[in-house]
Amino acid sequence: NLWQGSHAERMLVVYSETGMCVDCWQKQFIFWRSRINRMDNARPDMKVVFILYPSRNEDMDVVKQIEIGEAAIVIDSTRLFYKKNHLRRNGDNNCFVIDRSNEVLFVGNPLFSNIQWEEILSI
Repeated sequence: NLWQGSHAERMLVVYSETGMCVDCWQKQFIFWRSRINRMDNARPDMKVVFILYPSRNEDMDVVKQIEIGEAAIVIDSTRLFYKKNHLRRNGDNNCFVIDRSNEVLFVGNPLFSNIQWEEILSI
C-alpha cells in the first residue's frame, strides 16, 4: 500500500524503467530532484513515489544510488505495477496524481513541461 503511514491527500506516482540508456535515465532524476524540492514547499500535502523497474540486473546498482529527497522509491522487480496498470513501455505518460480513493486526477509527464507541472501543483 503506497499510502501506508502517509497523511498526504494526493500522491504523485512516477513509473520509470531503466531501458537501454541508463545514463539518460539517471539524468532524469536530476530534473526530478529539482521539481520535488520546489513541490515540497508548494504542496506539502502531496506524497511523491517513484516506482522503478531496472530492466537489466546490472541496473540495480544504479537504482540503489538514486537520491530523490523526501520521495519514496519502490522497486518493481517483477513489473507488477506495470502489468496491473497497463502502462506503455517507456511511455511519456507514466506519471499520475491520485487522491486517497485512488482516483486518477492527472496523467502526463510534467518533467519537461512547466504547464503540466503547474497543473499538478494546482490539483
